[in-house]
Amino acid sequence: MGYTLEAVVARSTLLREAATALPGAHQLELSQGLALMPVNDALRDHGPTEGKRPLSDVFSFMSGRLERWIVDRSTLGPIAYLEADYFGGTGTQCSAVWEHGTLALGPLSVGEWERHPEEGGPISRALRHLGVRVGPEDLDEFEAVGLNAHRSTESWIRARND
Repeated sequence: MGYTLEAVVARSTLLREAATALPGAHQLELSQGLALMPVNDALRDHGPTEGKRPLSDVFSFMSGRLERWIVDRSTLGPIAYLEADYFGGTGTQCSAVWEHGTLALGPLSVGEWERHPEEGGPISRALRHLGVRVGPEDLDEFEAVGLNAHRSTESWIRARND
């Protein structure tokens, strides 16, 4: 079974306005005061400028428009962008966190056959930067906020519509 994710994660209060202001945006609550905004086609196309995609060598699904929106919105608080693509236990993941309008962490990536660094995988490190704490019942930050609740970006979008 696979797992895919393309999402923006930030404090719930920060994403609440975005979810109402951006056409096609959906906000889903995670734990620890965070929310997830799945990146769908409408969000990939949102934004004031086409622009070059400076992080296209790391992120497969982030448009220049979405990156510009994240940079602008990060002046209000830290925002993470996450991508994961796994099947049969192997895959890739990458993340970055913007804060105060600049890249604060990353971009971080782990390729298909690479081991996760000792300090954790890219997604866990981004979540840690957002303040996520792992409880005794959690395997890692990913599980601590509930990113294991759905197996795909599309499942997150459907959950919002249920």
